[in-house]
Amino acid sequence: MLPVATIHHTIDVNHASTSTAALLTDIAHNIFAQYDMAMMHSLPIAVQVTGHHLKEERMLAGMHVMQDVLHVL
Repeated sequence: MLPVATIHHTIDVNHASTSTAALLTDIAHNIFAQYDMAMMHSLPIAVQVTGHHLKEERMLAGMHVMQDVLHVL
C-alpha cells in the first residue's frame, strides 16, 4: 500500500462544523468529534493498493479483511 493523499491542517475542513453536517452519518459525527487536524497533519488518508499480476482475487480478499477490521473500530 502506498499513501496517495495526506491530511493538511490548513486546507482540510471538519465537516461537522459546516452546513453539510446534516448529511453525515452517526459514525462520521463520532469521527469528526475526535478529529484534530493539527495533530493529524501529514497522516495518510488514502492509499493505493497494488498487487502481483493476475492476483486480483487475493488483493480483494485482503481488502475485505481490512474493511471488516475498520468496521469494528
